[in-house]
Amino acid sequence: MFENDFQISRFGNAERYDGEFVQPTPKCDVLLHCGDLTMTGGIADYKKCIQMLGTIDAEVKLVIAGNHDRDLDPNWDQHPDEFDQEVQDEHEEAIALWKGPIAKAAGVTYLEEGLNTLS
Repeated sequence: MFENDFQISRFGNAERYDGEFVQPTPKCDVLLHCGDLTMTGGIADYKKCIQMLGTIDAEVKLVIAGNHDRDLDPNWDQHPDEFDQEVQDEHEEAIALWKGPIAKAAGVTYLEEGLNTLS
C-alpha cells in the first residue's frame, strides 16, 4: 500500500520539439522518455535534448533511445562484413554524452538495452 501518491510522466518523440517546455511543467516522481530523442542523432541535437530534459522537475529521469537516434545504436550503419571506425567513434561519443557529466547534471539516466536496476 502506498502512503503517498506516485506520479509518472511518459513521453517520446522529443525530436519534434525544439526549445523549452512551457513552465512550469508538472512535477513528477519518474519521467520516462520512450525513444526518438532526435530526428537522426548527432551530438548537437543530443545536447539540446538533454538541456530540455533538465528543465523538467522529476526525481528520476529515464531515457530510452529510439530508431531515430542512430548513433546510439552501435550497429545501425554496420554491415556484417565491414567495420566503420567513424561510425564506432560517433557511437562512443554519443554514449559518453548520455552517460557523462552533462546528462548527470540534468538528472538524466540513459538506459541501454537489457535489464537495468535503479536505486
